[in-house]
Amino acid sequence: MTGRAIFMLSFLQKRPYLSSFFAGVFSTLSLPPISFLPAFLLMGLVIYHFACAKQAKSAVFHASLGAYGWFLASLYWISNSLLVGAADYWFLLPFSLFGIPILVTLFWMAGAFLAYRLCGTIFGRALGFVALIGLAEWGREFIATGFPWNAPGLIFLATQPTAGLAAYFGQTGLNFIALFCAAILPLYLLLGTQKARALLGACVGFCAIGLGVFSWHHAQIEPLVPADKTAMMRLIQPAIPQADKWKYDKRASHLSDLMARSLAPSDKPIDLVIWPETAFAGDYRRESDLLNSLASQIATHHQKTGGAGQLLTGVLRFDDGDNLRNSALLIAEGSHISIYDKTHLVPFGEYVPWRFIPFIDAIAGPTDFVEGAEVRPLFVPHFDLVLPLICYEAIFPALTGKAASRPQMIVNLTNDGWFGHSSGPYQHLAQTRMTAISYGISVVRVANTGISAVIDGNGTIIASLGLGKAGEIDVMRPAIYAPTLFARHRILIISSLFFVLFAGSILLDRIVEKRQ
Repeated sequence: MTGRAIFMLSFLQKRPYLSSFFAGVFSTLSLPPISFLPAFLLMGLVIYHFACAKQAKSAVFHASLGAYGWFLASLYWISNSLLVGAADYWFLLPFSLFGIPILVTLFWMAGAFLAYRLCGTIFGRALGFVALIGLAEWGREFIATGFPWNAPGLIFLATQPTAGLAAYFGQTGLNFIALFCAAILPLYLLLGTQKARALLGACVGFCAIGLGVFSWHHAQIEPLVPADKTAMMRLIQPAIPQADKWKYDKRASHLSDLMARSLAPSDKPIDLVIWPETAFAGDYRRESDLLNSLASQIATHHQKTGGAGQLLTGVLRFDDGDNLRNSALLIAEGSHISIYDKTHLVPFGEYVPWRFIPFIDAIAGPTDFVEGAEVRPLFVPHFDLVLPLICYEAIFPALTGKAASRPQMIVNLTNDGWFGHSSGPYQHLAQTRMTAISYGISVVRVANTGISAVIDGNGTIIASLGLGKAGEIDVMRPAIYAPTLFARHRILIISSLFFVLFAGSILLDRIVEKRQ
């Protein structure tokens, strides 16, 4: 170990609050695009400081600093959206860069406070931290519209064997497991007797064997229906810079490029062409003739080679009630049109909760998007039921489960061009992969600037197109898998993990207090 490293360790040892913060920062190396899974074990230092704190205030501060380091280091890319395009919102950077991590940290702060108050010993508090922070992460999916970005459970996507665990526990259940893994070393250090450490080792060994069995079982799963070579898709990634996307003088060029890629030769008949979110830069109600004409050209071209040539694209549109919608539009065989309206909008991105603030229109614009009424799959000939999820929607673990009918495939239309060449698009791809594994439903992700990909229901990335690269992918409809254990028993699995961990923390408290 170098002298510099020794000095740093000594420095952090004398400043435990700083060590909690930096433990949170460096534990983000476990997230995409680096995905070094063992890095999350650094969160154990936060748990150790939390459990050993003499007062609730100090314990909560340690937990909050660890969480803030985690979110500050992993959500920095959101600020890039304020500097893209004609509007320059640099004055909002402090809120975006530092304020959003603070807001998300509040969930960990609440969980840590409850864990410290409800658990009476350092051992119980270490395990209580796992249970209550896991519960707080579950709440993060729903409270204040929800923001489950970069949950701890995402670290398991680092390897294919650990990724398969999502089919049994989902992202939310894996949050508890990730935090428990981080707590193992602190618990071992805190337990003073060999007998107690042996008991912990036996518990960890039992859990490891169980998780290994789940991982092995997932690797053996065969699809109900194999990939269909007679149903071919073409994914279009135009890679239009966000600063140019809405410039009217460049729209003709953008549409020309989309059409050239849509009509490019293929050795297989193309049944469905997919464009990304808001690929058609205009209001569909006013310019429906133009888009319908483009769709007709695509259909005519691909029908000559035996394909259906249907078009699924993201559009903005005003409905009959003059409500602005972010929609997915399917123009199918015979010019049949089906529409899906985004149901989970982005706060401050697509609508502003606080319209009563006098100057808010100058910042956010005068018009809010209106959410769709139902998570409703569309029937697409040759592909059966397809659920379009637009951008942000794909990160919510519960949203797919709300679909009126189980889809055969999810199509995630998105535009991550706002975030440039940052870790954001890689994280977004990872979260859509988590959705695919959790429900056993293949996900076709079509992004303006990338990363576009086809992910089967087992989590294998069949094809992809890198960040910032323009191009197209021709791929057959992925295999169809049976509903996963998580898809069938989501609430039961999550609540059981919480109660087992929380009951364990209370039991530890009782055992230790009795001996004392």
